[in-house]
Amino acid sequence: MKHLYADDPVYQEVSHRLASIRQRFQQTVAAHLLPPSQRTKARYQNLRPIAEYGQHILAYLSRPHDADPKDLAFREAMAWVPEHQAFFTEMDEVTTVVCDVERLVKWHGLSTFTVNQCCQRLSQISTEKGMQPKCCK
Repeated sequence: MKHLYADDPVYQEVSHRLASIRQRFQQTVAAHLLPPSQRTKARYQNLRPIAEYGQHILAYLSRPHDADPKDLAFREAMAWVPEHQAFFTEMDEVTTVVCDVERLVKWHGLSTFTVNQCCQRLSQISTEKGMQPKCCK
């Protein structure tokens, strides 16, 4: 994951914006909508919550909004998220596949069967970042 996202300018921008949103809306009515906090040392091992959060915010922004000024302020602060919909979809797919592969290896150990199952799961990736490291041919 670090290899895929460490030098990615879109990831850096999204990460920076989520951190500023977190600081801005702490202890407000919109606190329940805050993004998950990222780890400092193991940042790339915890990307799944960010991917899920992006998908949830996209769904939240597509719903009709309240007349509450705090809701409007949060929506304005998150107006940049739809521009990065492809990024959040890609990250969601990549992290889902990584979780699936981790689960397969944890439950079945390392074997020829597990390698074949992992390769089959990896071959289902459709995004550009997910298709980069092809180990199964």
